[in-house]
Amino acid sequence: MNLYEFFNHKSYNSVGNNGQGVRQNENVDTENKLSNGNIGWIAKGELLEYTINVTEANNYTITALVASSGNNGKFHIEFNGVDRTGIQSIGSTGNWDTFAPLVIANISLDAGKQVMRIYMDEGGFNLGSLNLEKQEQILSNTIPSIDQAGSDIKVYPNPSFDKFSIQGLENSNYDIRLMGVSGNLLIRKQLQQGNTTDAINVSQLARGLYLLHILNKDTNNVYTKKLQVVK
Repeated sequence: MNLYEFFNHKSYNSVGNNGQGVRQNENVDTENKLSNGNIGWIAKGELLEYTINVTEANNYTITALVASSGNNGKFHIEFNGVDRTGIQSIGSTGNWDTFAPLVIANISLDAGKQVMRIYMDEGGFNLGSLNLEKQEQILSNTIPSIDQAGSDIKVYPNPSFDKFSIQGLENSNYDIRLMGVSGNLLIRKQLQQGNTTDAINVSQLARGLYLLHILNKDTNNVYTKKLQVVK
């Protein structure tokens, strides 16, 4: 969701506002570094509040788009007054205009209406969209063998500390997923026909082993590869 669109008409520890995005009359610091806008000029002690409806009690994954030129940004997210994420640290993405996904997995939520608050523990970052998805599990016996049905696909460099490039895709529609070794979904991308290369930003992920799962939706062929993130 675009964060400023669902802001609950409240301002916390914020004097006036900055930026040229929407909702300037509500002391929300918005700008247009993303096509759908983003929140900027974030300062320590500020918060954003949203009311959401969780349709099913389950474990969820939050993917937040963040941008920063430093390494000081921190935030955490509470649902109905309970901290469900712990403090999340934001590393440099290169500059204020380069947004990267920050993935927070294993968030246990009850069903029903909930108040979600994003607390800014430290400033110095921009915040774009935030996506809340039910965590998907893939059983180990359903994961294909490495490089199955994908001999022309190349993923490099491996290991990597910031991103993995993908080459050799067919002119098809793809569902690309990066999973933890336990099967939890961390990053998901839909690649449309006409794109034969792609890249996955892993700069916000911890060091360790991951599984890249590439499904050709036109042929149902699957390519799976073990990837290693180093720091």
